[in-house]
Amino acid sequence: IWTEGEVSFSGPSLGHVLEAAGVTSNDLTLTALNDYAIEMPAPGADDTYPIIATRMDGALMSVRDKGPFWIVFPYDSDPAYQTETIYAHSIWQLDRIEALE
Repeated sequence: IWTEGEVSFSGPSLGHVLEAAGVTSNDLTLTALNDYAIEMPAPGADDTYPIIATRMDGALMSVRDKGPFWIVFPYDSDPAYQTETIYAHSIWQLDRIEALE
């Protein structure tokens, strides 16, 4: 809903990044460059989605294009990814991820 036409995103899964960082928390706070923040449950290490998108159509994303990082789900692949909750978790211009205790 934020892009026109078919767009391809790439980047590591959030679950893999959390696993590599040793994060074991069940909940996260994600904050954007403008200090907009959301809380969301942490995905499991084996979860493929969401990804932390670093590229759109193969090009690094600039702040102007919702970068440098954007939490992205495969919205078009399954209606389960087309909910207000998922859309709310799709934070762009991601600046930091904090594990809640």
